Amino acid sequence: MAKRKTQENVEPATEMPLEEMPPSSGADQPAALPTDPGKEKKTFKDPFGIASDFAAGVQLLESRRYRQMQMRFNDKPSQPVLDAVKADGFRYNSQDKLWTKQIHQDTAMQTRIDAERLFQQVSGMIRQEKGVIERA
Repeated sequence: MAKRKTQENVEPATEMPLEEMPPSSGADQPAALPTDPGKEKKTFKDPFGIASDFAAGVQLLESRRYRQMQMRFNDKPSQPVLDAVKADGFRYNSQDKLWTKQIHQDTAMQTRIDAERLFQQVSGMIRQEKGVIERA
């Protein structure tokens, strides 16, 4: 059982010069949290790359922040390529200069699979237009 503080149990207060006083743990100073290097939160690049074809000049990205698949072209693609991208449900974002398609929770996996399939089709079309040798 804890002892009750009475006049006999209390130590008399001693005065210390300011320069010898330990720092206070008041609300004006943030509490020091222990840092464990193994438990640091890792941040990832957003959007992050799914696939890239540098010869064709096209990238497939996924943004977890905006929940969308993104397709970026180095140069303006030809009309048949644009038609294929539009037919798959992508919309052009003129601010970021890329094509985007929203990822819905109930069809997320299928959206990713379709986007990868479209990327392969589009990169093949662009390679053929540029006369670049097919990938092995």
